[in-house]
Amino acid sequence: MLFALLYAYKLKQTFCFQALDYTGKNLITVHNALLLFKEYHEDAFSIATWSRFLSSRPVKEADVYFDEIRLI
Repeated sequence: MLFALLYAYKLKQTFCFQALDYTGKNLITVHNALLLFKEYHEDAFSIATWSRFLSSRPVKEADVYFDEIRLI
């Protein structure tokens, strides 16, 4: 049961990212990444965690790769 829930979560995460990947280059805007981040973390979302994520990136304003979101 837990495996099925995790699989469904990953599938949703992948689908949402792909829906926002307008260029097909495995990248989404920082704004869209924030929306996904809020969606995934729901009540556990915090601006502090989001700010740490942005601060860890070489260029904060650069588009975000799926692998970056997946690791959050």
